[in-house]
Amino acid sequence: MSNSAQSQPLGSLKIAYLFQQFPVPTETFAVSDMAALIAQGHQVTAYTMKFAPRNEDALREGLAVPAQLLVCRPTLDGALSWHRKVWRWRTEVAWLCRRIICHCYRSPVTCIQALLCVPRLAEMADSIADQ
Repeated sequence: MSNSAQSQPLGSLKIAYLFQQFPVPTETFAVSDMAALIAQGHQVTAYTMKFAPRNEDALREGLAVPAQLLVCRPTLDGALSWHRKVWRWRTEVAWLCRRIICHCYRSPVTCIQALLCVPRLAEMADSIADQ
C-alpha cells in the first residue's frame, strides 16, 4: 500500500476544480462546495489558468476559503517545461486538440483560446498524476 493511500481515510476522494482564476468573489458556491468536501475528508485541489490576484489574501479571507485547500497556479517551471509535459501526455493532448479543432468553424477565436490552454492542462495532468 502506498504512503498516499495510507494517509487518506477509506472512501475519501481526490477532487480537482478548474478555474480561470481563484479566488474571485463570484465563486462563493464553489468555495462552499469545496469546504463541504474537505469537511467530509476528501482531498480537494483548485487548479487555475491565471496567476494569483493581487488581493488574494483579502479574497481568501472574505470568501472563507478553507486553509486546507491546495491552490495550484501556473509556474515559471511549468511554462519552461511545457514541451516535456505535452510530450508525456501526447495521446491525450492530440485527442483534446482534435476535439477543439473540429469545432473551429463555429468560433475560430474560441478555438485558438482553447488551444492556448492545452499546455497548462498538460501541466495540470502532470501534477495530478504525480500526487
